[in-house]
Amino acid sequence: MDADVFISGAIDKGSRQGILSLSSLERSVYLISEAEVACDMGSGLDYPLRHYGRDGLDVCADAFESIQAIPIARALREIRYADEQLDEESAEAAQSLISSRTGYDYSSIQKWVESHFHESS
Repeated sequence: MDADVFISGAIDKGSRQGILSLSSLERSVYLISEAEVACDMGSGLDYPLRHYGRDGLDVCADAFESIQAIPIARALREIRYADEQLDEESAEAAQSLISSRTGYDYSSIQKWVESHFHESS
């Protein structure tokens, strides 16, 4: 399968059927996309927090870590394990990192997906 087809399919499936319908690889792709869209549109981490809770930030951080976006993964974990109230400064910093695609780009996601294809062959 082509990485681009897989990525767009995972995003489409997640949008239509929800995160529980996704495989682990699809879920990671979908969460990265959701975080990008939420941050680009200005809702930042409020959307993922409302839909997936703080535990969902761990899964999202794992997804970013998988594509070597370590600064984003660290920022998400900092928020995840902070006090109950969302610290605006930390949230804005994470949003900025995600919006600027710090540590990765689309080709990073493609290569990561392709590496999974090669592992399963």
